[in-house]
Amino acid sequence: MNVIGPPDNLPKRVPLLTREKAAAYLLQAGFPITKSRLAKLAMTGDGPEYRIWGRRALYRADALLKWADDRASSPIQSTSQSPAPNAV
Repeated sequence: MNVIGPPDNLPKRVPLLTREKAAAYLLQAGFPITKSRLAKLAMTGDGPEYRIWGRRALYRADALLKWADDRASSPIQSTSQSPAPNAV
């Protein structure tokens, strides 16, 4: 079967990730989180931005990393410098 792709002049889109793949993506990037935690954060409005398509939440990879980076502390060298834990 010959599949026709999109025209070359369309803008490149960032892939959208399901909640399960979003959690795996964040875990691979070093931010341990589960899909159920992402779901709970979506209910409270504290999670990364997402879109709804049908019944699925879809996340942009760049928005996931920005959200996670915004919640991480700045680099520290000692536990005496440790900030209070973030509510993630």
